[in-house]
Amino acid sequence: MFNIIFIAALYPFINNIWLVLIFVYLNGIVASFAHVLDPSVQADIRDYQQYVTGERIDGMFAAVGLIGSAITLATSSVLPAIYKAYGIYEGNGYKNPFDVLYDKAIYDRLIHVLILVSVVGAVMNVIPYFFYDLKETRQRGIVNVLKIRALFEDYANNALSDEDLVEAIDLVKEARFYAKAEPLPESGAGIVMSIETPTGTKTFNSTKQARKAAIEHNRMIEISQMVIEEMNKFSTEHVQNQVKLAHKITEAGLIGLVNVDKSVLAEAKALPKSTKEEKEIRKQAISSAKGRLASKKLINKNYKDGLEEFDTKVFDNLFAREDAVEEELETAYQYMFEAESKGLKHEVIQAKQDIRSLKKARNEVRRAIKIANNEYSLFRRTTKPYQDAVKLLKQEENYRRFDEIAEMFEEAKARKEESDRLKEEAEEKEKAAKRAEIERLKNEKKLKKKK
Repeated sequence: MFNIIFIAALYPFINNIWLVLIFVYLNGIVASFAHVLDPSVQADIRDYQQYVTGERIDGMFAAVGLIGSAITLATSSVLPAIYKAYGIYEGNGYKNPFDVLYDKAIYDRLIHVLILVSVVGAVMNVIPYFFYDLKETRQRGIVNVLKIRALFEDYANNALSDEDLVEAIDLVKEARFYAKAEPLPESGAGIVMSIETPTGTKTFNSTKQARKAAIEHNRMIEISQMVIEEMNKFSTEHVQNQVKLAHKITEAGLIGLVNVDKSVLAEAKALPKSTKEEKEIRKQAISSAKGRLASKKLINKNYKDGLEEFDTKVFDNLFAREDAVEEELETAYQYMFEAESKGLKHEVIQAKQDIRSLKKARNEVRRAIKIANNEYSLFRRTTKPYQDAVKLLKQEENYRRFDEIAEMFEEAKARKEESDRLKEEAEEKEKAAKRAEIERLKNEKKLKKKK
């Protein structure tokens, strides 16, 4: 918004060079905040996208950014059109087309038009931010929910670290505490107060500190409600309906996607929609029906000879072959360097031939990996309803194991504390060694000066 103000301020003062410089300088300062704002907003959007869809696709945001490139190409034609309209073009009677700007009347009109166009551009720039409704409190809640999901997923994959386990369990304990707490007043008399926290009671004798603590307390209540909602989501009617549908899809198997009938969409649309819960269930059923019908079309298009489960073991063999070729290639290079250092020309020629053949073999393996990746991506896209159903049922099973995970908390916490202690000791030793080395160098310098 300051961009709009400072650009617009140029309009009446365009002939005062000092005011122009001041406004351009101020506009440059406020424009630099975009270097902080854009990455921050994009990071929040990535978290929100993962929260809604359950998948992290950071790479896709680069492709989405191409939309901006198309808009840039379209709008970049505006400026040349304006220049041409005011006489800046080849064949306008001047040796240099821009010499027309020495005509003060043309110059003044063009500058004022460019300022107005820039104001319009700045207005278009700011409009999207009025639709950005992801507040800081909700964003913090989303991050906490993603940590909870990661806890269950890592546990199921035997990839759960002590640090992540302790952090996630602490989040759940904290959420359960604040979910029962009552909101506190954030202003007015009596703001100086004692506040209950998960670690004990804290008393604030400063109104400013107490108000800040009350705001944080209320934010934690909102964040905790999101975490508790995530923990209990499989007990809700809406999600239970998704689970039933997922069971139906997985039981039918991949062949169920081939045989799905168009009537599933009509059945989904016929579901009741009186209450909010019923609307959610109906919306999910319609989305699932459309997904399965779209999947059937893709299967008929891409798998005319029949659809079978993709064997991911093919990647194990391909990656093993790539690693073996890489090792052989490294050995061949070492042999060539040794032969060169000893002046063995015949061995060098042989080594170079081996390197060429190994590079060729590596390229073939990499092409095979790329083909397998494309085939796997096509399979995943084609069978997405089935993959989503399997994923949801696995997630439900993992969420049931929270008590098992919670039992590991104390041992994991003890190991983490011990690991932190050893890490801190190692850092202290390293700092002490650096201080000793600095002291030794200082003493050596002093001795040299004395000599």
